[in-house]
Amino acid sequence: MRTVSALLLISFTIPIVLYSPSWFFVLFVFFICFVISYEYNKLSKEIFPEISPWDVTLDVVLLIFFFCYTSYSFYLLLIYLSLKTFFKLFFSDSVVSGLLSLGGVLLGVAWIALPGIAIIFIEKMEFGRLLIISLLIITWSNDIFAYLVGKNIGRTKLLPSISPNKTVEGSIAGLVGGVISGILLFKFLPLYKFDLTYIFFISLILSIFGQFGDLCESAFKRNAKVKDSSDLIPGHGGSFDRLDSFLFAVPILYIFLKVL
Repeated sequence: MRTVSALLLISFTIPIVLYSPSWFFVLFVFFICFVISYEYNKLSKEIFPEISPWDVTLDVVLLIFFFCYTSYSFYLLLIYLSLKTFFKLFFSDSVVSGLLSLGGVLLGVAWIALPGIAIIFIEKMEFGRLLIISLLIITWSNDIFAYLVGKNIGRTKLLPSISPNKTVEGSIAGLVGGVISGILLFKFLPLYKFDLTYIFFISLILSIFGQFGDLCESAFKRNAKVKDSSDLIPGHGGSFDRLDSFLFAVPILYIFLKVL
């Protein structure tokens, strides 16, 4: 079931990212961010009880829209932060619970909205769709190499208090897989003309952030006392589980592209 789900997911995602009209691509990004934020909201209720059912979900959608499609994103962000802080502090049972709830909301918004904004901005760049697919392949390769090596020859636990099944051997293999896929993609696809050293460096950094994203989501789920963010994808969990690495890596890719 895990393999079938993965193949169906890939066959569904890649054509949309590569060939869909721009308006459909943007709607797809909003939809995925909406689903992930809904899963985050359900998890966060176990950690931050005063978070309301649609707190993070609505905020994520609004902030992506503000930053990508308005000219006053900074002022709208200040208004959003002021209103959110006011309502959380003055309509909570206590200041402490209000601050915890506010922290949970802002964490989710940063975790999900920033990648959504980065994806939409990257899509507008030259070869933007190919860059997004390339990053997906890098993070998938990272996950696959880490899983296969960790499962078969992994012995040294990486962070057992956060994720008991992850191993140092698997983590190193994941970095190697991410770097190899990055070198192959950036060297042979008609993307930006980077030299080999730069490709190695950027692929390694993206792979490291991808693994960090995976560990952060594992820690979050552990605090929420659940195994998966949802059962949306048979054998894989939820969208949050499948894209945890990508969520951390895509803003870093955007920063690299902007500073070139």
